[in-house]
Amino acid sequence: MLKSYMPPASRMHVFVRQYTRLQFDRERDESYEEKR
Repeated sequence: MLKSYMPPASRMHVFVRQYTRLQFDRERDESYEEKR
């Protein structure tokens, strides 16, 4: 249903954005652990 009016490119863009945010949070957490 979503695919009919939402182009796959934009869905991929949202997925990539969420994935990069996840990676950024993980790196931030690791650096925080090192600083303690």
